[in-house]
Amino acid sequence: MLRISSGYDACLWRDGWAVSPDELPIPSALREKIKKFTKESTLHTLRGADVTFDSWLEQHRLEEIEIALALKKAIPYATVSLWKWNGWLEIEDCQFRIDMVDGIVVGEYFWIGPTPDTKDGYHILRKKRIGITLHEKLFFIVLFFLKGYVTPYQQQRFQFREEGAVWYGEDYVSYGDIAKMLCDIENIIKLLKYQLNSPKLEPFLHCAKRAFDFLLPDFVQASYYYDIWLTMSDTEKYHFAKRRSYVFIDFYERLIPKIQALMVQNPQDKYICFAGYMK
Repeated sequence: MLRISSGYDACLWRDGWAVSPDELPIPSALREKIKKFTKESTLHTLRGADVTFDSWLEQHRLEEIEIALALKKAIPYATVSLWKWNGWLEIEDCQFRIDMVDGIVVGEYFWIGPTPDTKDGYHILRKKRIGITLHEKLFFIVLFFLKGYVTPYQQQRFQFREEGAVWYGEDYVSYGDIAKMLCDIENIIKLLKYQLNSPKLEPFLHCAKRAFDFLLPDFVQASYYYDIWLTMSDTEKYHFAKRRSYVFIDFYERLIPKIQALMVQNPQDKYICFAGYMK
């Protein structure tokens, strides 16, 4: 079993021991890429977190997956795992990622963006094109945190359908309440990372279970999992989602700084608008 981690001086591990890329039957270009990756990882880890480190880390994580995929291709009989969120995950699982797009994409999507007041948010976002776009059918993983800050009337317009979730119209949350909501999300992230069996996570994990109903068909590499998913009991689905909590950690850790940036870069606005698809 080959394991790759950017959290230690050594990049490659096998049976608990550090492995040099020179020991593996892989192309020379991949060997050099791994050596460079290891060196950069060590240097940036020693520097500690700062703005430069944070921007580098996102690209570094993607490169880590690229290397793991290249190793799997070069050594197809090997099991390749990555160190993610306090555990070793096979590369196939590490590719599960919920999409989000910077900017406003027109279509059957959900938008998150800044507005000056609580009127015509949908049209303002469509005109300004400043915000975040998510697939509407998965918006309920945001609504889980948002529902404490929106009106009961707006919550009634949220529906589950066979093809996913539907949110009609728009609602507005002040910058101040958004900051509180992001703290709520950060607290859940901590529990997912360090106290996965906490009773406080039960409501969220049931939400995560429902999310996989809509996530798995979109993960091209997950067709095998989806076939199994369709035969699982509710309890089995719950534990399947629980074991893959990293999918949601990754999503929220990308979402939080994006929403924070929207508020910082648009101080003239006072609200974040959450707008569903409107024909």
